[in-house]
Amino acid sequence: MALSEAFQVIETLQIPNYRMEDTVRWLCSMSGDFSVASAWEEIRRKMPIAPWASIVWHKNLLPRHSTLGWRLAHGKMPTDVEVQKRGVCVVSRCSLCRKECESTAHLFLTCKFSDAVWNTFADWFGFIWGRPSSILDFLEWWKGKLRSSNLRDLWAVGAIVVCATLWEERNKRCHEGTHRSMKQLLECVKGELQECKFVIRGVKSIQDLCVKTIGLVSSTDIGSGILEVFWCKPDPNWVKLNIDGSSLGNPGKAGLGWGPCFATTRPKWCSRMENTWAFPIASKLKLKL
Repeated sequence: MALSEAFQVIETLQIPNYRMEDTVRWLCSMSGDFSVASAWEEIRRKMPIAPWASIVWHKNLLPRHSTLGWRLAHGKMPTDVEVQKRGVCVVSRCSLCRKECESTAHLFLTCKFSDAVWNTFADWFGFIWGRPSSILDFLEWWKGKLRSSNLRDLWAVGAIVVCATLWEERNKRCHEGTHRSMKQLLECVKGELQECKFVIRGVKSIQDLCVKTIGLVSSTDIGSGILEVFWCKPDPNWVKLNIDGSSLGNPGKAGLGWGPCFATTRPKWCSRMENTWAFPIASKLKLKL
């Protein structure tokens, strides 16, 4: 279109004339207001989300843990083999087992010391350690177990926390000449998990939920929050006493049921009482589960 024709088209346009001031609107956001986040979303190159993103960038991980997890997923940890790839001549030997060359997969996964740590940690959650051979396979295996764990957030952050503790132990042995036993290292893992300070399904703290399974220090008062309890079958030769009740009002009519459950194939209930008594439990009684 020639310039003269363009001017003719412009002259025919009917420009609306409203009795209001013009305002500037940002078209890249629903509200019309500018934000750095909306500008970044408009200009950035969007890539598919990495399958390990939910593990590495978990909301309850400390920033130093997430940073280490990102380096681990991208193969950027400065192990001996990685340093050799950069042209640096070093003699490689794993600081944990002192037998094999120190590659990323060996140090964090296949080393006998690391393997024993993963075995114990997985056993805390009732899993069998899958022994993946690569870091990406490891993250995929770990993510797949999220669907089977009642402690989803704790299991999710555990992958990177254990890796960070193993890396710290490696550095202490290399540069400080000190070493810790597997038991001591697992205690450090528990301490790192406590630093995350996240809430799981209404539980006040990680200590309250994991004191029996993992052995973390339990808090003295469980508070007034709702505690989700998962029923477990008693161990062989043990008798489990199950108690439950409810009330209409406080005080008010109440019912109480109780009975021992034996470690048999089918639980046997021995006793039950209904409409027994009512008293203000919430204000005068604290139960320690």
